[in-house]
Amino acid sequence: MALTSDIRRDSPTPLTDVYVPPNFKIDRNTLSAQELTELIGANLQRTVVTGLAGSGKSVFLKYLFRKSIEDGYTYYPIFFELRSLNSVNKKSLKEQIFESVQNYATGFTKQQFEFGLRRGSFYLIIDALDETSIDLKSEISDEICDISRKYPKCPVVLTSRPSEEFYAWEGFTTAHLLPFNKTQCLEYIGKIHFDDIKKTEFLEALRESLFEEHEEFVSNPLLAAMMLLTYDEYGEIPARRHVFFEKCFQVLLREHDVSKSRYRRQFHSGMDYAELETALRHFCVLSYLDRKFSFKHEEILNTIGDALADLGFEVDPNNLLQDLTKSISILQKDGDYFEFVHRSFQEYFYAKFVVSDREFTLEEKLKEFLKVDDVIDMVIDMDRGYFETSFLLPRVRKLNRQFAKIDPEQKPDLIMNKFFANSSCGKKQRHDEDDLPPFYVTYSVSHEEREYEPRGLNLQVYWYLLKNHSDLRPHSYKEDTPNKEVILDIFNTTEQNAGSPRTNIPLRAHNRNKLIQLGAGKFAKRVKDSLAELEVRLERTTSKRSSSLSGKLRAHR
Repeated sequence: MALTSDIRRDSPTPLTDVYVPPNFKIDRNTLSAQELTELIGANLQRTVVTGLAGSGKSVFLKYLFRKSIEDGYTYYPIFFELRSLNSVNKKSLKEQIFESVQNYATGFTKQQFEFGLRRGSFYLIIDALDETSIDLKSEISDEICDISRKYPKCPVVLTSRPSEEFYAWEGFTTAHLLPFNKTQCLEYIGKIHFDDIKKTEFLEALRESLFEEHEEFVSNPLLAAMMLLTYDEYGEIPARRHVFFEKCFQVLLREHDVSKSRYRRQFHSGMDYAELETALRHFCVLSYLDRKFSFKHEEILNTIGDALADLGFEVDPNNLLQDLTKSISILQKDGDYFEFVHRSFQEYFYAKFVVSDREFTLEEKLKEFLKVDDVIDMVIDMDRGYFETSFLLPRVRKLNRQFAKIDPEQKPDLIMNKFFANSSCGKKQRHDEDDLPPFYVTYSVSHEEREYEPRGLNLQVYWYLLKNHSDLRPHSYKEDTPNKEVILDIFNTTEQNAGSPRTNIPLRAHNRNKLIQLGAGKFAKRVKDSLAELEVRLERTTSKRSSSLSGKLRAHR
């Protein structure tokens, strides 16, 4: 039972009792959940629902699944969770979807499944593309696109965290799940099963000013529910994300106590709070490095056992599993799998390890989670000085040395391919940014690990630049983009096929003239100039930080 639905632990809660319909955005249009539900399967045959962690993507799909049954649609909905896939099972996605149906309908045959797909009898509802392992994600993405092309009569809807890769999925519309507004938040908190007096106090604080002060957290359903627990315990909500998760974890630990008295009930493992947190953190590190987000019973016991052995704790893994699932409820059992109450906790503890560990270099640790912005953002928030001094500044210096003798306007590929792999064209109707021309040029890097890895660390520099120094933002669609005819001619495509993966132009020397015509030279020059200025700023900040610390240390001698 997920924290997003209810705070009761021991009894299930009907979805309809706690569900608050979210809103969505497609291009510039805002749609209600009901409007999107009616469009999916009608006008929107292929839809990707994107949202941040804890925003309610999976809950919406479950609502969609239930709604399609209740409303008597002419097709049969199939709900499939991609998190259950693993690299050991070599069967195709299509085969595993079939087997998931056959588990509940033993007489169902492959021939019937194939016939239904071709006739458009099924409604494929696919959850959590972002929770598939990295070595499977590219393959699964290709399979989903292939299924949508091969069986165009079957509606396909899936969920994932936001990613620009979906803009290149032919025929797919991206529906962005919007954060809760104040009215939705109040309705949601009001539906949660919790002490009425405490909940009323929290609701009053939200109505007065708490929502506006902490909108980033409380507009997220998962974090809103956790915020209720945190507010009950501390009477306030921390503004920084990692501090918020730290307090949430402390709340889960304190819930284990029988009362507010000095007596504390023993954990099944016999550990104290500090030992249990250390073991949990190490478990998160090992599982995250293996890209494991859900576990079968044997898998989770093995990982817990490895974590305990590494730490030298003589504890039965079964007992620690009892503590993590029942004593503090940071893990939950969902069918045959154990999962975190939310992946944010796994990411938080991995970020905490990154900041505290000094055995490995920061660059080595960053390589392990290059594609997860939330982790890197938490690392920066926890210790910006460590991030800037140990990774960012050395990496910026290295790039600037490499770029020193390159003329970016004549050889843009030599700069651009340090960050991106391909250039492609897109159409404005697939974005909602105001500064996009009708047709524009964009740059991307493949999520396939072999291609991503050499650019991943440099991309961290680029993303840091965008997030923390907006005045140095290199890409200008309006200034860099040629007219539509030039774009279509260079990509040798039509308006209808613009944005297709087949229109990609690799950022290589043999495409240099095409890239210059597409405006890559201007973009590359701004990248070079922005990084030069970023190095100056980082040098200044690092110097101030160092001299300030030295002064404080001397003052205390």
